[in-house]
Amino acid sequence: MKQASCGAKTRGGTPCKHEAGWGTEHFGEGKCKLHGGASNGRPPIHGRYATVLKGKLRKRFEALNDDLDPLDLLPDLQVQRTLLTEYISRFPEDVNISGKDLKIISDLTRDVVRTAEKIVRMRNETVLTTAEIALIRVGMKELMKDYVDPDRHGAYLADLRAFIPGQPARIAS
Repeated sequence: MKQASCGAKTRGGTPCKHEAGWGTEHFGEGKCKLHGGASNGRPPIHGRYATVLKGKLRKRFEALNDDLDPLDLLPDLQVQRTLLTEYISRFPEDVNISGKDLKIISDLTRDVVRTAEKIVRMRNETVLTTAEIALIRVGMKELMKDYVDPDRHGAYLADLRAFIPGQPARIAS
């Protein structure tokens, strides 16, 4: 008995001569691999902007998914600074800059400053305070009583001080 054919039309308009499911995991049924039988369908559309963005804008948007650290604003700051210096470099030294150009330079400068301030704020939010370091130190000292041999307490505390900023560095020999 002859297998069913793929059923799809070729570019020339003639029926495909491959057997149904040829080159796929479902040999004997459905389209051949040349006509979509091996495909799981189009990629799913998901995400906030997936149905809105089209063409080049969508491709650029999707490329951003490869960003390993999207919260790192340093590359953004570098772009802003580059744009600012590029814009300023367009003006020869002896030319008066128009009010419109001064406004653009001012806006670009403000954007650079705001991004730099954001970076500083974000970094400060993740830095341990002196009080937090002191609390950790006290906690480690308490844990020492349970886990470190009493004969080694002095050496442990000296080594601990050496690792904590702002503490005198005494390392036991």
